[in-house]
Amino acid sequence: MDPKNQMLAACAFSALLFSAPAFAGTSLTGTTASIPRQTLNGGGGVSTGWDNILAASAGEVGITAFSGVNFAMQPGLMNIAAQPGTVTAITALSNKTTGTLELAWTAPGLDGPLGKVTGGYYRIDASSDPLHVFDPAVFTASYSVTGDIVPGSLQSYLLTGLLPNTTYYTRVYLADARKAASETSATGADSTWANLPAAPVVSGVYSSSVTISWALPAGGASGYQVDSSSDSGFTGGTVTSSSTPSGAALTLTVAGLVPNTTYFFKLSSLNWQQDRTSMTNVTDFLKVCTLLGGPVEIAGLKLTTDAFSRTVTLEWSNQPFMYSNGVLIQVSTNPITSTVTNGAAYADNLAFPDGSVAKSVAVNLSSYSETVELDVPRWYNLYSKDTANIYSSSVSLTSIMLDLPPMAPAGVYSSLSADRTKITLYWSKVTSNADGTAFRNPASSSTWDISGYVVLCASGSLGARWEKVGEPVPAGDTSVTVSGLNPKETYFYKVVPEDSLNNQADSGMIVSNQGDLFAVVPSTISTSYLRISASVAAMLQPSGNPSGKSLLVRGSSETVKDSNVLKSVAFNVFEGDSGKPAALSFPSNSLEVALHYGRDANGEPIGEQAVASDSLAAYWHNGREYMKVFGRVDPAAQTVSLRTSAPGKYQLRRVARSQGVDFNLASIPNKAITPNNDGRNDIFQVVFDNPNASDYSGKIFDIRGAFVSDMSEGTVSGYSLKWDGKANGRTVSRGVYIYQVQGEGKTFNGTVLVIR
Repeated sequence: MDPKNQMLAACAFSALLFSAPAFAGTSLTGTTASIPRQTLNGGGGVSTGWDNILAASAGEVGITAFSGVNFAMQPGLMNIAAQPGTVTAITALSNKTTGTLELAWTAPGLDGPLGKVTGGYYRIDASSDPLHVFDPAVFTASYSVTGDIVPGSLQSYLLTGLLPNTTYYTRVYLADARKAASETSATGADSTWANLPAAPVVSGVYSSSVTISWALPAGGASGYQVDSSSDSGFTGGTVTSSSTPSGAALTLTVAGLVPNTTYFFKLSSLNWQQDRTSMTNVTDFLKVCTLLGGPVEIAGLKLTTDAFSRTVTLEWSNQPFMYSNGVLIQVSTNPITSTVTNGAAYADNLAFPDGSVAKSVAVNLSSYSETVELDVPRWYNLYSKDTANIYSSSVSLTSIMLDLPPMAPAGVYSSLSADRTKITLYWSKVTSNADGTAFRNPASSSTWDISGYVVLCASGSLGARWEKVGEPVPAGDTSVTVSGLNPKETYFYKVVPEDSLNNQADSGMIVSNQGDLFAVVPSTISTSYLRISASVAAMLQPSGNPSGKSLLVRGSSETVKDSNVLKSVAFNVFEGDSGKPAALSFPSNSLEVALHYGRDANGEPIGEQAVASDSLAAYWHNGREYMKVFGRVDPAAQTVSLRTSAPGKYQLRRVARSQGVDFNLASIPNKAITPNNDGRNDIFQVVFDNPNASDYSGKIFDIRGAFVSDMSEGTVSGYSLKWDGKANGRTVSRGVYIYQVQGEGKTFNGTVLVIR
């Protein structure tokens, strides 16, 4: 055939071959099925099975040789196989050594990311040349993997024999059992460690620093680091580090060390990535004790303040150094700007140019206390010094100020509108601190003294939640009106002074919309109180008492180590301007004391131990001792209460009580009286238990049984009767008299001696 025609025929055949559909023939569906090969079959693979084989057919022109000037077609079938996937990221693990890199990557699969590889290989190529040309057929290391390589599993390999302090670029290729490798790989870039510095030595030892020197390591380094510790294992103690980014450096100094202390040092090289070469501290020349040296600043400075005693106390730890000679303190009421001069001696109370004053603390002492004014800021600088008057760096405390909250307001009372929807609260202006000391300028106090009054309200009961009412009242005001009250509701109010530091007064009195006043014992779990009835509340105002001052009553508590005492409280009267105790006599039964007790899960009272409700009694301190005044037990309110005319100290105790009127000789304060109006033993009184509030009476008879006088309502707490030693307004003759108290059909008799 003409060559030209031969070429045309070949091209026609080629076009026909590559336009045919793939995998022509019948489906393989059973052991006897066959797949006939046709001229236009595009499968190209070998199919084998139980009874099947795919092979070429005789005489097929599609698999005959084709030749031409530059082309050839060989008979046979094309072999198509899967190709392993690509390693997408390479990192270096941390446990390197000098001259090695431990590479880590995630395994790909047999076909891209899928399929495990059995009997596979890894090829690794590494170069320090960033322009290195990578090729899967060229590699520096190769190794086979025993077992299967599972896609996604972590793989690693240690490259050895590398240069120190050098960045290497690496690629990893996965090959299958036929050693068919992935086409490409991600590139990893990591640096080997630098060699350790050569011949390290301690070249300088000082009181607070040590210098380490060395020779350059083989292969160089990109920097160095020195670590120090007071613990040889570097697992605790004080650790300090110093580093340099210079590979040419030959020394490093570790500062901030404590004088006269043994330290251990280790030296590391840094590579290009600032990775540190590991070095354990095992040689004696890397162990050194710092010198005593010159003055070292104090440590652990702390401040303790007591505003009530007006004291400030500084405490610290003295650090050891040579020729220690105590501490110099600069004290000022303004920021300190003057500094000390080495070699200069500063006597106590010497003034610096900025107005600060020198105070000396002797050697071996580690505290300083002084008395200061309230609301005046203080600044302190402390220096260690030696016998040559060389000073350490200063340690400072700034803006220290003592502050007390304002005194609680006295003379509190209220006025309710006719429709009971509006109440006005009144109080006396606060001009003193909580301890009774006057403000520096009472007529025009600073906001540090008092910035205003916060008004709080609780509805329903004293134990209800307190809510803020409106905005604070200005410090110059002494009244406020609150509107919007429910006429049928009971309200309680507190007026609480505060200063600009948010310190608030405590133990202030409470006033109700009924006009009653309350002194409450501060507690988070119960409310014990003294109630002053509205009828006598005016006695706390300047015009209502002999002192002519505004008064207030404060409630307080104390802890008593006695299992029979469940509660111990006190209600004391004070002058509002000075906080000094004030004497005030209230009318009989104008006061009510309520002592609150807790209850356990069974509803029984609890204190030091559980007791029954009918085994509780109140005691009142008469100035010499506690005397039983009984009181009424209210299990629902959890209180023991009593009417009284006497503030003072009260206790709640475990006792055995009867169910009716009961008289106890121990409750008689005195059996001999001197009715001469000198204020001492002028009256005779008896106190008795009356839990049912039954009627009672008392009479006085002479020794022959003749009636002398009726007894009147007593002045001490609880149910009591008294006799003033008079009959028909005249003092009786001296001698022995008989008293007789009756209640609930019971009669109690005894004697009293009148001395003139």
